[in-house]
Amino acid sequence: LQFKIIPAHMFRDSAVSRTHTFRNHPVGTGPMMFDHYNTDNSISLRKFPGHYRSTRLDNVVMREVSDKNYQAKLLAYGSIDALVRVMPRDLSVLQANRNVELYPYQTNSWWYLGYNMQRDFAKDPNVRAALELMVDRHALLKPIGTGELLSGPFVRSSPYYNHNVSTSRPNHSLATNLMKEAGYTMVSNKWTKDGEPLTVTVTTQRDLDAALEVIVNLQTQLFNQGVTVKTAFYDKAEWRAKVWGQNDFDIILSMWSFDRNEDIYEQFHSGGSRNFGNYHNPKVDSLLEMATSTRDPQEKRGILQEAHTTIAADDPMIFLWTLDSYSALSTKVHNVVIHPFYFFTWADAWYLE
Repeated sequence: LQFKIIPAHMFRDSAVSRTHTFRNHPVGTGPMMFDHYNTDNSISLRKFPGHYRSTRLDNVVMREVSDKNYQAKLLAYGSIDALVRVMPRDLSVLQANRNVELYPYQTNSWWYLGYNMQRDFAKDPNVRAALELMVDRHALLKPIGTGELLSGPFVRSSPYYNHNVSTSRPNHSLATNLMKEAGYTMVSNKWTKDGEPLTVTVTTQRDLDAALEVIVNLQTQLFNQGVTVKTAFYDKAEWRAKVWGQNDFDIILSMWSFDRNEDIYEQFHSGGSRNFGNYHNPKVDSLLEMATSTRDPQEKRGILQEAHTTIAADDPMIFLWTLDSYSALSTKVHNVVIHPFYFFTWADAWYLE
């Protein structure tokens, strides 16, 4: 359990405004305490004297490097000592650096291609199933890193992941049969229905790492099988307005990140606040409501594994993968242990050479 505690003596009354000066004088309860802001927008922390978990580090500077292309270079050249998350494209470079140590850790994050179920093409389950059979996920993953392919809305290490549901493999002939059942015919190497070739737009966020490589690869794969793919790249504000607010998309390439609770209610319940794909299945609604209300861990496990099976059969998304994640630290830093949800939980035991 977490309780948010703020010092009463800092405020004249019980109302706390967003602009109160306290926001620039944070107080924590960990082994490191705030020292000062620096001119380069970094934050300096220092050892909290008398804390029950005495840290072996006297000082820590936390620096945001907004351009992710430079993060690995700063570590390689010794300008920083730790990199929380290594970009997949930087793994090989840092792996070859004798002054850097890589630390793998698991996350509850997974990538997907999500349909807007209000689009005509996506309303047909045969088309959704056919598109999944056209996609070679191994080929999509290879240029951006390593990971595990998924068949449903949980990572493979999750107790809720149903390992009896297999991941689909590319199957051109079966995809062709499904497209024909959906009323499409191949005209000039394009799947066509009512005189209109099947054209979809794949939308993603500009700051999603490696999204460009995935979409370009996806375009080629689907084009070779008769589907034209257009692209749209949005910044965060456009994404919220177009995707979350207006549901104005055909297919999105995105990633979900969960905490240890792995609660998928908001994504897949018909009334979920993040169900912007407009997915609706009464059985899934019932299962997710049961999973929310039960206090029996084993019962919850069975319910969510059944939800996994049901969602996978509906194909509201093409579940892609969970990427292997790595942190990187200078070899000067010793006794490093990484926790996937609370990165700095045991940082008090780290020490410099």
